[in-house]
Amino acid sequence: MVKVSLLAIGNEVVDGQIINRNCAWLAEELNKLGFSVLFHMSCCDEAESIEQCLNFLKLYSNLIITTGGLGPTSDDCTRSCLSDFLECPLEFNKDLWKQIEMHLSRRQVQIRDAHQQQAYIPKGCEALPNSKGTAPGFWFHKDLFSLAALPGPPVELQAIWNEHLKDKLLQSLKPEKD
Repeated sequence: MVKVSLLAIGNEVVDGQIINRNCAWLAEELNKLGFSVLFHMSCCDEAESIEQCLNFLKLYSNLIITTGGLGPTSDDCTRSCLSDFLECPLEFNKDLWKQIEMHLSRRQVQIRDAHQQQAYIPKGCEALPNSKGTAPGFWFHKDLFSLAALPGPPVELQAIWNEHLKDKLLQSLKPEKD
């Protein structure tokens, strides 16, 4: 049985600037597929908080889906925290970088050095390209544990879910049967 937990990462979620609709939406989508969600958790963009939440959720879950913290800003430490948690070093993905550059160019956004951090994903993880934005997600699966990292903007999260993650979950994991 797959035990699923959701972790929303972002200061704006924790301090009430935005309502965490992502976890509610993901839980509804997971339930439609036959998965049960055990926990919704939120934490700030701070390495120690992210680490504590991930360690707690892993005690009870064999699938964790994170949202947020994958952008190009200095407070986005989620990528490196997930790399440490998974014990997989970050690795630059040239194909992702090309997609990010193309997306920024189409939107006529000046490319900054900080944008490159979005092309780093933990080694061994599968990239989940983002057709609606610049922050790709990624998928990790080893033995009986899986983790999906998704960006925070709902339109981007939902695009990655619909274009990549939903099918991956159904192919890789068996939902709970009644």
